[in-house]
Amino acid sequence: TDPNAPEHGAGRGGALHMASARGHFEIAKILLEHGADPNAYVESSGDCLLIAKDRKQSHMIPLLASYGAGSSVYMYLFTEEIEPIAAMFRVDPSLANNLTAFDQAARSGLRDIVRLFLMYEPDLIKQVSTWGKTAEFTRWLLDQG
Repeated sequence: TDPNAPEHGAGRGGALHMASARGHFEIAKILLEHGADPNAYVESSGDCLLIAKDRKQSHMIPLLASYGAGSSVYMYLFTEEIEPIAAMFRVDPSLANNLTAFDQAARSGLRDIVRLFLMYEPDLIKQVSTWGKTAEFTRWLLDQG
């Protein structure tokens, strides 16, 4: 059995997408252990991390991230939720060294996400000449470094 085989009628979807959407932790873990791709993209739903987030299956996020889900930190900025990004950074701290994503978070006024980036990469603040979403946020950014 191929853990990456498409589900009937789901194009590029697969068993891991369904397990992520329904919160089936143990099934997802077995699939991941057998090589299911946590970054496979379903045309209608995104990847497994987005599916789990959208379906309010937050307990799935650390498991998926631990198997490499979340190929693009930048993509997750648009959800404005910190947990998927935090889970990715915990598994691979080098993902925080992303100037483009940091700059976008700052321009969008995502203070908690900016703080998260700075926990892992404190020098990022010195590499951008950005402004915040508001005057208050811009002041806060300047105070960070």
